[in-house]
Amino acid sequence: MATLNYLGHGEIASRLAASVLPVAERETSLISAAYLRCAAKGHASAVLYDAIESVLHGGRDLEARLDAVHAVGHTSGWDSLVGAASVCAALARQTSLSANAS
Repeated sequence: MATLNYLGHGEIASRLAASVLPVAERETSLISAAYLRCAAKGHASAVLYDAIESVLHGGRDLEARLDAVHAVGHTSGWDSLVGAASVCAALARQTSLSANAS
């Protein structure tokens, strides 16, 4: 959700939040639910946004950015980056499909 907001797809993030947040409140920890609420508002760590920016701009400082991702929690940094990469891949497919349909 944070990546969707970051890339200008706030409406999609809002629809996703409407589905995810009620379940998260019941089915996950207080901390996880809080992170999801923040993500729904477009808030995430600078480490994640720096890694996204690096990839979007041709891998500038990518190794250092990935080292920073690795340093976040046990797997939380990588988990966040996988989510961001999944969003980017889905948006790229959508854009490609739209372009091919024209």
